[in-house]
Amino acid sequence: DVIDMIAINIESKPVELSIELIEPVIIIANRDRIKQMLINLIDNAVKYTEVGYVHVRLFAQGNKCVVEIEDTGIGISKENSLLPSNFSNSGSKNKLSSFLTNKGTDFTL
Repeated sequence: DVIDMIAINIESKPVELSIELIEPVIIIANRDRIKQMLINLIDNAVKYTEVGYVHVRLFAQGNKCVVEIEDTGIGISKENSLLPSNFSNSGSKNKLSSFLTNKGTDFTL
C-alpha cells in the first residue's frame, strides 16, 4: 500500500526507490498510524530527492522494528533538525558523513 502511494510521486523523477526487507518483521501496532508514518517519511525522502535514490530498509533489532530511510536528497542540517529524540542518525561513517554534508539523511526510528 505505502509503496503504491509513493510510486505516483516518483514516476516523473530520475529517482530509484528500493525496499529491503532484511527479515520478516511482525509489528503489533495501529496499522493506520504505522502506514501514515511510513508514507510521511518515504514521501518526504522522495520529495526532497531530485536525482538519485531513496532506499528503505526494514529489520528487527532485538524486540524492536527498525526502519531506515537513506536517500541522496538535500538532507537536514543539524541546525534545522526538529526531529524528536526517538529518531537518531544510524551512526555509520558514510551515512554520518552524508548527513553532515547535506547529501542525504539516514535516520533510525
